[in-house]
Amino acid sequence: MTSCVICTVIYRMSIVSPTSVPFLFLVGYFLILQFQVFLYCFYGELVKYESSFIVDSAYKSDWRLLSPSFRRQLLIAMARWSIPITPTVSGVVRLSLSTFVMVIRGAFNLFTVLKTTNNVQASNN
Repeated sequence: MTSCVICTVIYRMSIVSPTSVPFLFLVGYFLILQFQVFLYCFYGELVKYESSFIVDSAYKSDWRLLSPSFRRQLLIAMARWSIPITPTVSGVVRLSLSTFVMVIRGAFNLFTVLKTTNNVQASNN
């Protein structure tokens, strides 16, 4: 959905004069949209990166001094924590920097299709 909104903003920017106030509004809106998507994706990537160190941190602690039952539980937990946490949107789309690039690339691809279709229709009239 964000790709469609970014595409619409870019398309409107291509129609409006670059020296007008609406163009400046659209540029600001475009930057805010990108920043919003970037924040979610950046922190999603950060969570994934930091979660990869949980097992190392648990292993480097003084777990050998603890009771045997707690050590067993910790080893089981470490086996489960070996898979990094990857935040997702609706359980489908991973929040990562590659997703951010895909959203921006998708928006520009939609813009290209929309602009080409508009140019073809304008030349036919």
